[in-house]
Amino acid sequence: MPSLGGGGSGVVTGSAAGESSVDNNTELEKCEETLGTLSIFEDTSLPWWGTYKQQYPRLGSTVPVLRLMIQQSNCFVIVERGAAMNAMNRERQLMNSGQLRSGSNFGGGQMVAADFTLSPSVLFAEKTG
Repeated sequence: MPSLGGGGSGVVTGSAAGESSVDNNTELEKCEETLGTLSIFEDTSLPWWGTYKQQYPRLGSTVPVLRLMIQQSNCFVIVERGAAMNAMNRERQLMNSGQLRSGSNFGGGQMVAADFTLSPSVLFAEKTG
């Protein structure tokens, strides 16, 4: 089960709603107001990802737990740049090809820019006596 780094005993729990989050970990850093927008880029081509998937094959992406922690902190607004972004791009392709109903509002200029990008990395340590 995911826990805070440094041997912390707090588990990432609750729901995310910025300053109105419920049952979130009290050890998470909190911000009175957001510092900007943030995208998360999990580069699965990096060596840590292969080790992570080999040692913990039942665990999925790190992005959902990171999103929850970031949203509970109220420090950043998360902008989607993953699978949902790909779905939006497919909708735009359909719009541009004339396949969508007229008046649909999926055009350009509606996305918020990311002020920051987070690229997670998992470090592995083993006791070797």
